[in-house]
Amino acid sequence: MRIVIDISQAQYVGTGVARYMNELIPHIIDKARPNDAITLFYNSRHVAYPELGLAKKLAQQKKGQYRVITSRIPEKIMHVLWNRLHIVPIELWVGKHDVFFYSDWFTPPTKARRFSTVHDLVFRRYPEAVDRYVRSTQEKRLQYLAHSIPPTTLFVDSQATQKDVVEYYGVDAARVPVVYPGIAVRHQSSSMISNVLRMYQLEQGKYCLAVGKREPRKNLDRLVDAFSQCKHRNYTLVIVGPQGWQKNDAARPSFVKQMGFVDDDMLYALYQGAACFVMPSLYEGFGFPLGEALALGCPSLASRTSSLLEIGGAAVEYCDPLDISSITKGLDVLMGEGSNVRRKRIEAGKKQTASFTWERAADKILNYFHEQQA
Repeated sequence: MRIVIDISQAQYVGTGVARYMNELIPHIIDKARPNDAITLFYNSRHVAYPELGLAKKLAQQKKGQYRVITSRIPEKIMHVLWNRLHIVPIELWVGKHDVFFYSDWFTPPTKARRFSTVHDLVFRRYPEAVDRYVRSTQEKRLQYLAHSIPPTTLFVDSQATQKDVVEYYGVDAARVPVVYPGIAVRHQSSSMISNVLRMYQLEQGKYCLAVGKREPRKNLDRLVDAFSQCKHRNYTLVIVGPQGWQKNDAARPSFVKQMGFVDDDMLYALYQGAACFVMPSLYEGFGFPLGEALALGCPSLASRTSSLLEIGGAAVEYCDPLDISSITKGLDVLMGEGSNVRRKRIEAGKKQTASFTWERAADKILNYFHEQQA
C-alpha cells in the first residue's frame, strides 16, 4: 500500500500538534507492513526538513523504509488553492498513492482514500478564545471534511472531540474513530532535576507548574488570580510555554515565574521537581502536559471539561475553569496533602497513563488504512 503522510505540523515546535507528529510518525514507519511504501510530505518556507526534531529522530531510529518530499510554497497560496478552490491535487508532488493522511490545516484534492486527524473543536466551543484567522480556516476545513465525497475518516484524540464532531457537523460516529495519542516521557536523574531547578532558581517541591502556549483558552489569567488567593503563600507559580496568538504584556505578580519554550528533558525535570501540576484550560483536545505530569509522578489539578477527564480519570483533582475559587480550592488541596495521600495519588496517576502508548495509536491507524482499503 502506498501511504502519504503530511508532516508539515512538525515545524510548530512546542505545540501539541508537533508532538503528535514527532511521536506518531516514527511508530507508523516502524510498524508498517512489509508491502507498505511510506512517503512523508513536508511544506514549509521557514524550517528546513533536516532541522526538524522529527527528521533527527527518524535518522536516529534507522528502522523502516520511507521517502521524504519537500515543498516551499507559501502557506497563503496553499490556503487559496487547497482550502478555498480545492484545486491542484497532492499527486503533483507525491505521485499516485492509496492513502493520504494529514492533520494540518490544508485539505488538498487527492484520488486516494483520505484520513485526517481532528485534534479539537475549541474554535467552536470557545470561539472568543481563538484567533479569527484560525477560527475561519478550521471551520472551512471541517465543513469540507465532514461533507467530502468519498467520505474522509476523521481520527480524533478523545471521546470528547468525537462527540463534538458528531454534534456540530452531523458526521456518523463510525467515521470518527477515537485514537488516543501516546504519553511518552523520560524520567530524569536527581542530578538533572537539581541542575534545572538551580538554573531557574527554584526550590524542589515549592512551586506549582503550568505548561502551555500563552493564549486565552489556556486560562492562565484566572490561574494567576486563583494562585494569589491560595492558603499556601510560600510557593511559586511556574508557567512554561511559548507566546500564543494574543499578546499580553501585563506584568505578572512576583510569585509568577514565566518561562518560554524549554526542551523536553528540562520540562520533564520541572514536572518531577514540582509540588503539583495545574491545567485549568477551557478546552483541550487531548492535553499532553496533563498526561506527562501524571506519568512522571506529579500530582495534578485539571479542568473538569473536555478530554481532561478521560486522561486524568480518578487520579486527578478537578476544578471548574470558570470559577477562580474552584481553582484555588484545588491548588490548596494538592499543596496541603500529606505524604501518604500524595503517594497514592502519584501511583494512581502512573497507572492511569500507562495505557496511552504511541505503539497502540500507530497500530490502530495502520489497521484503519488497511481495512478501508481492502
